[in-house]
Amino acid sequence: MEHILTVAHAYGDTAIKIIFSIALLVLPLISGCGRESGNDAGNLGEVGAKAANAARKAVGTADEKTREAARLADKKKNELAQSVEDAALKMKIAQALARAKDLSSVKVSISCEKGVATVAGTAPNPSLRRKTLDLVQAIRGVSRVIPQITVEPEKNKKE
Repeated sequence: MEHILTVAHAYGDTAIKIIFSIALLVLPLISGCGRESGNDAGNLGEVGAKAANAARKAVGTADEKTREAARLADKKKNELAQSVEDAALKMKIAQALARAKDLSSVKVSISCEKGVATVAGTAPNPSLRRKTLDLVQAIRGVSRVIPQITVEPEKNKKE
């Protein structure tokens, strides 16, 4: 019984299902143990072999499912970590732009994905557009900048 609890603890619910499956296969053997027929001994070996094969197959399936669950969990963990990194980078960019007083007339939105910053919006002139993109590129963690800033057309002066 102690071994069953150890296996159940190691494999969780899957192990309990395996143990009950094996018990259901072995139960007919136990009920026929009182008979003295030579044929029963042969059946006992055959049923035992089937039970052992079923148990091996069930454990193999449980191992595969455990490995797959671990792979999925690792993938989700990495995706979450990347999302947090992207959000932190976006915050650093927004703070740097907010601190640059000479860029207050530049209106942009920022998105980040895996270190690539997309900067979209408008700037009043090409010089401020360039300065904005250079500032974003200089931020640690930005691997590349996708520029989507347009220069506002000059407004008609009154004559």
